[in-house]
Amino acid sequence: MIFLRGGFRQTLFAATFVASIALSAPTAAGTVSVELIEISARLIDRFHIGGDEKRFGPLEFVGGLE
Repeated sequence: MIFLRGGFRQTLFAATFVASIALSAPTAAGTVSVELIEISARLIDRFHIGGDEKRFGPLEFVGGLE
């Protein structure tokens, strides 16, 4: 059982240790600053699913999942 041979003390120590680590982790992480970025998007007017095209402006499609 838990009270035999100091098992309760070991369990209590382990529980206290784990709780102290769990509660101190968010404090150790610190604060994170949020930086706003600007995003611009435009419509792709000539996009055909299943097409044979490999060049898209300066980009070249080299492969993907099949």
